[in-house]
Amino acid sequence: MVDDEPHSVRENSDVLVRTVCSDPAYRPGHVETHDESADEKAIACPTLWHVHSSSELAELQRTDPDIGPVAELRLQFEEQPSFDTIRDRSANAKIYWSQWPRLVVHEGILYRVAFNRKGQPDGLQLLVPASLRNEMMDNVHTGFTGSHVGMGKMMNQLFRRAWWPGWRADLRRYYRRCPRCSRYHRGALPR
Repeated sequence: MVDDEPHSVRENSDVLVRTVCSDPAYRPGHVETHDESADEKAIACPTLWHVHSSSELAELQRTDPDIGPVAELRLQFEEQPSFDTIRDRSANAKIYWSQWPRLVVHEGILYRVAFNRKGQPDGLQLLVPASLRNEMMDNVHTGFTGSHVGMGKMMNQLFRRAWWPGWRADLRRYYRRCPRCSRYHRGALPR
């Protein structure tokens, strides 16, 4: 159940303050014991998605075989190290290394600077570890509303937030495999 908090004046109609659940003890994804009342609470207040802490994301990046070596190098060096330091790593690690001028570390997490069409910095993209990619694509596809947006909106939303080598192909594959979306054909019917 989603409740809007009453406001006398709304300065920005796009911003709504919402409470996810009326239960004050509710924490997403956390169930103390398995009993009947816990199942009823889970139904009444469903888990939306898991939110990872900064330290958890940093640790997942460091343990990722592709991002980890580049993250460690970025923490150690300001200037891009020679290719020899990354030569024996995977092809994806080399792609991350080639993005060196665009990589920044914020709170121990490695990000890539995104640029708009005019070539100006437009935000930070999280370098997503392989273990979180499906979760990221699921969050972008279903979102808070569970709306199962189309391919164009998914690409836009993911590119605003995250990046990894081959993200477009992964997103197309994910979209084609969505059981709910594959039942419905968008666009003109084939001849």
